[in-house]
Amino acid sequence: MNRKIGLLLGGLCLLMMTLPGGVPAASKGYYANGNLKWEYSYNDGVLTEARFYNEDGQLKSVNAYQAGKLAEARGYEGGKLKWQTLYSAGKMTTGREYYDSGEIEKEYSYRNDKVNGSYKKFDEHGQLREEFTYRDGILEGPGKTWYESGELKSEFSYHNGELDGPFRQYFPGGKLQGEYLYKGGILQ
Repeated sequence: MNRKIGLLLGGLCLLMMTLPGGVPAASKGYYANGNLKWEYSYNDGVLTEARFYNEDGQLKSVNAYQAGKLAEARGYEGGKLKWQTLYSAGKMTTGREYYDSGEIEKEYSYRNDKVNGSYKKFDEHGQLREEFTYRDGILEGPGKTWYESGELKSEFSYHNGELDGPFRQYFPGGKLQGEYLYKGGILQ
C-alpha cells in the first residue's frame, strides 16, 4: 500500500493510502492539533464509508455507501446516536431522531427529499405520542396525539399546513372534552 502525505491550507494534514495502480484504499484528514477530522474508506476504489470528527476527536457523523451511493447517514453527539437518514438511489427515504437512551424519538418518511407520509413522535419509553401526515414537506391530512397511557388525547386534520376540519380533544378514559371546527387555520 502506498502512502501520500500532504499539507493543505490552514495546516490541515491529509493522508492518502492507495493500492497498486493508484486505486484509493483510504484517506484521512487531520486538524492542526493532530486529531482526526475525517476518514474515507474504499473497497476496490469505491467509497464505502466516510467518518467525520469534531476538533476534540469525537465522532460527529458517519456516511455509509453502497456501490458508491449514499445509503445511510448517522449523526452523533457525545458518542450517542442522535439522528439517522436512510437513502435509496441517492434519495432520502426515512429519517429518525433518537433520545440519549437510544430509543427512537421521531420517525418520518421522505419523497423527493421532503417529509412525506407519516411523521411519528415517541416518548422515551417507545410509546407513540403524536402522529401527523405530510405531503411534500407540508402538514396535510389526519393527525393524532395520545396520553402517556396510550389513550387517544386529540384528533384533527391539516390542509396546506393549517388546521382544517373537526378538532376533537378527549379526557383520559375516552370521554369527549371538546370539539372545535377549524377552517384554514382559523377557529370557527
